[in-house]
Amino acid sequence: MAALPRIREWREAHRAVAITPGRYPCASESLLRRPAKGERLPRINDLVDLCNAHSLASRLPIACCDVAGIGAFRLAPASGAEEFLPLGSPDAPERPEPGEVAFLDERGRAHSRRWNWRQSDVVATRPGRRRLMISVESAHPGGRQDVAEVLESLRRVLAPRMTAGTAPHTVVLHPDRRSGAVLPAVPAAPAGGSDDAGPASWTRVSGRRW
Repeated sequence: MAALPRIREWREAHRAVAITPGRYPCASESLLRRPAKGERLPRINDLVDLCNAHSLASRLPIACCDVAGIGAFRLAPASGAEEFLPLGSPDAPERPEPGEVAFLDERGRAHSRRWNWRQSDVVATRPGRRRLMISVESAHPGGRQDVAEVLESLRRVLAPRMTAGTAPHTVVLHPDRRSGAVLPAVPAAPAGGSDDAGPASWTRVSGRRW
C-alpha cells in the first residue's frame, strides 16, 4: 500500500507535519486497506458511498462534510484547547494535541484529527436537506488536475439532485490561492427546512507547498 505513488506522497506530507503515517494514515489509505484485506466497505448513505467510490478510484482523500453553522474554518495547527467530537461517539469528546494539523472552526472546535485521518461527528453527512462541502485533497505532483477531474465527476452526478435554484460551487486551493468562500450563496430554505449560518469559508494553512 505504501508503495502506491499517491499514498507515498501523502505519507511524506503527514511526516512533514509530524504525523506518523503508519499509525494515522490519510483517509484514502484507510479506505484502500479494506478491500486490500478482502473486506467490504460499509454502506453509509448514497452520498458518502459515492465519495468513497471516487476516493478508491482516484486514491485521493475525499470528505463529505455538513457545514451548516460552521462559518469560517481552516486547516491549521491546533492549540490543543479545541474540542473534537469523534464520528459515532460525540459523547466522548477529545482534544487535538498542540500543534496537530486539523480542520478548525472559529468556535474553537476541531473537525478532523491529524489532518485527514478522522472526521468529527459534527460534520457527518446524514440524510435530509443539508449544506455540504466535499473536500478532495492531493499531495502528489500534478495533483491539482486530478482534484479538478474528481470534482467535475462529482458535480455531474450531484448537480441534478441539488435543491432547485442552487448550483455546485467549486474552489480549488493551491499555493497561490489558499482561501476561498466554499458556499457563496445562501438559498432560501423551504418550510420546515434546516437553518444554516450563511456562507462558509475555508483557509488552508500548510508549511509545505504542494
